[in-house]
Amino acid sequence: GFITTSSPHNLVTMRSVFHRHGLSASVQRSIFGGISGSDDYDDDLNDDTIKSVATSDDMDVFEAWSPYHLVKKCQSEYITLISDGNTNRNNNDYESIDQLKDIFPKLCVIHGTADKTVPVEEAIEFLSLLSNLQIPALSKMYPGWSHTDPILEKPMLGNHLYHRDIYELVRLWTGGSGAVSDEGLGFCNGNIECNSEHKSENAEIIGIVDDSTKAVEDDLNRIPFDETHSILRPICPTTLVEIARVCNPF
Repeated sequence: GFITTSSPHNLVTMRSVFHRHGLSASVQRSIFGGISGSDDYDDDLNDDTIKSVATSDDMDVFEAWSPYHLVKKCQSEYITLISDGNTNRNNNDYESIDQLKDIFPKLCVIHGTADKTVPVEEAIEFLSLLSNLQIPALSKMYPGWSHTDPILEKPMLGNHLYHRDIYELVRLWTGGSGAVSDEGLGFCNGNIECNSEHKSENAEIIGIVDDSTKAVEDDLNRIPFDETHSILRPICPTTLVEIARVCNPF
């Protein structure tokens, strides 16, 4: 399976966001192997100007590394492949798209709703694309979690919900005996809306769930996630973690 966590799925729309976080256009091109060009517009780069100043070579480079665009490319190339191999020419695009899911691994999109580094809309739009292409995907959004909460702040406070979810998801996907179902874990299918007050201007958020999951029943044939293990204890006072949040730009 493939799990994305706080991921910038559309690198083209994320360029201006990266820039606001200190990554100039030239640095971004260097990271993704783009064509060197004038940096005159670096200080003024924004959502309105980014497409007009970027060269086609630049856009091609970002699209080449962008999961959102790679999925769309898979769709177009798969439809072409199916059409070329269909001697009867009876299959339509819908039927071709319906078969597209067979070439994708199991997918899960995870994101925090308070992520300032990669807006949660990135996850929403990616899930929307997968749903439109009928590619099955699970999703889980942690209300109020930042970009680093899954791996920093929450574990420091002894909250390992993210690690437990990943552990149980792997158990589910690998067919482990006694593994909890995706619904039991609080995951949502890509085409199922969970209750949430959080809404996007561009799309309905998919998969918002409460910050708790259904208790996992112990099974002799499986090793449950041991939330009482000493290694999972809090390692930093709550006050210090909250102070760090104020200074944390993510």
